[in-house]
Amino acid sequence: MISILIPVYNYNISSLLDKINSEITLNNISCEVIVIDDCSTQLETSKINKENCAKYSYEYLKNESNKGRTISRKILANKANFDWLLFLDSDVLPCDINFIQNYLNEINKDVEVVIGGIKYERKDIDSSTIFRYKYGINREEKTSTERNKKVYSSIFSGNLFIKKNIFLTNNYNGEKNIYGLDNYFSYNLFINKSKVLHIDNPTYHLGLESNEDFFNKSISSLETRIELLKNKPLIEKTDSIIKAYKFCVKYNINIIANIIFKMTGPFLKKLVISNNPNLLAFDLYRLGYICKLK
Repeated sequence: MISILIPVYNYNISSLLDKINSEITLNNISCEVIVIDDCSTQLETSKINKENCAKYSYEYLKNESNKGRTISRKILANKANFDWLLFLDSDVLPCDINFIQNYLNEINKDVEVVIGGIKYERKDIDSSTIFRYKYGINREEKTSTERNKKVYSSIFSGNLFIKKNIFLTNNYNGEKNIYGLDNYFSYNLFINKSKVLHIDNPTYHLGLESNEDFFNKSISSLETRIELLKNKPLIEKTDSIIKAYKFCVKYNINIIANIIFKMTGPFLKKLVISNNPNLLAFDLYRLGYICKLK
C-alpha cells in the first residue's frame, strides 16, 4: 500500500482528485490519500477541495498558518501510514491512465526514489505566463533517458515516488518558508547515495505563475541555494548555477561579473520578461545576481 500526498494552496484540485480516484477504483489500488491545505486565502476553493475529499473518503488537513510546500510535505509524510509516498503538487494532472500503477511496478526493484517527470500541454499561452511555459518546456520537460544521465539533477518533487524514511532523512528540516529547497533535497539525495530512478510517467504542469512572479521566485531561490549549499562538498555535481558561481570565485571573475551585472541587470531582465523570453539572458542574470551576493 502507498500514501498519496497532496499539498494545496489556493488551487482547485477537483480534476486531480477525480483522476486519482478513477484509477484507484478501476485498478482496485490499496492506498490512502491525504490532502493538506496550506492556509489558503481562497475560502471557496478550500471548501470545494474539502468537499471533494469527503466525497472520496480522503483525509483533509489544514495548516493554521502558511508554511510552504516543503514543510507541508513533511507534515504529510509524518502523517502517512505506509512506507511508500507519492507526492503530487496541486497543479498537476497525470498523463497516463495507469499513472499510479506505473509507480507501483517499481516497488520491488532496487530503488528508493522514482521520478516520473513533467510535461506541458502544447497550446496557446497568454503572454503573462509565457516565461514560465517556455522555461518549463526547454529546461524541465525531459525524457527518462535524458534525466537518468544525471539522476540527481532533475529531481521534481511535484511528481515524486519515494520511500518514507528516505524522504524524511533528506528533506529540509528547518521551519522557514523559502524557495529553492528542491535543490537542497536533490543534493541530500546525492550525498547520501540514495538510489534514484527516472521513468517516463509524467504529470502535466497546469498552474503557470505570471512572468514576474516566476522571475522573482527564481531569484529568491538563488539566495536559498547560496545560503544552504555553496560550501557543501561536491555541490557542483548537482547544481550547475553554483558550479558556475564557484568557478567565478576561484578565478576572481565574480568581482568583474558583479560590476557588469550592475550595468546590464535591468536590460537582461527586460529580455527575460518579454513576449519572447530569452533563457540565456535569464542564466546570465542569475549568475550575475549570485556574484553580487555577499
